[in-house]
Amino acid sequence: MVTWQPIDVEDLLRNDLLRMLPDDVHVAAPPLPRALAGTLPYVLLTRVGGSRVNIVMDAHRVSIDVYSTSWSAATSLADMVGGAVAQLSNAPQRVGDWRGSNIITLPYANPDPDHPTIPRMTLLVELMHRSNVIP
Repeated sequence: MVTWQPIDVEDLLRNDLLRMLPDDVHVAAPPLPRALAGTLPYVLLTRVGGSRVNIVMDAHRVSIDVYSTSWSAATSLADMVGGAVAQLSNAPQRVGDWRGSNIITLPYANPDPDHPTIPRMTLLVELMHRSNVIP
């Protein structure tokens, strides 16, 4: 019997983005650190759903929040993250078995009510990844 198990898309994406972004950028899954201001720039990856495409392929939706010290820095980093996501399937030495990506929403200003003094940009992406099929 063949079974299926979803991947930890946040962890795989984190590992690949850490290879593609500047060294000073923190990338993690929830929760945000309490001392967020001391960890900037910060990229938060949150799986928000997705769909089973077929027996070997899943489409994962991930909300990406980008925090930085200014609106221009947050915008620049969000654009950089979007570019990195768009290149995942062709990235050398990638951890994930990415088969494609789609930027659902381009980065937009999304102030965080819990951190009103820290600029936040958000984008939504969909990532195609080979499923974990266990024989």
